[in-house]
Amino acid sequence: MCESGLGCMCMPYKDPFLLAAQILTIIAMFISWGVWWSFLFFALPALVLIQLAWCMPLSKCGFITAGVLGTIASMMNIVAGIVLIVAYNSCTMYGTNCFTSGTEIAYTSFIAVAVLSFIGACLWLAGSVLV
Repeated sequence: MCESGLGCMCMPYKDPFLLAAQILTIIAMFISWGVWWSFLFFALPALVLIQLAWCMPLSKCGFITAGVLGTIASMMNIVAGIVLIVAYNSCTMYGTNCFTSGTEIAYTSFIAVAVLSFIGACLWLAGSVLV
């Protein structure tokens, strides 16, 4: 039974920053996975470590590891966004048709995925800082 009077809602950490980090990393995981599936190698362990704090106490090393992995996932998102923008610009700069569909549709999809990548990077970085 919980001494704080919350019934079954006993969590090891009552810190609002950690709770915000846990929610932000869940959203960031879905965005990162939608941009590029290979983010799972760094993003999934970071997500699991941060989410373990819902049900069990973590050591300082566990929080540092989750923060480092979250920062790596954030940097990977930034690199993916930059690569998408550079790839689009190199296709249009040399006058080659790199797209199978219309140019306006391809431009919109490239920019949309790049923006999603940068949003995912911001969420991962915010989650890493809040941990």
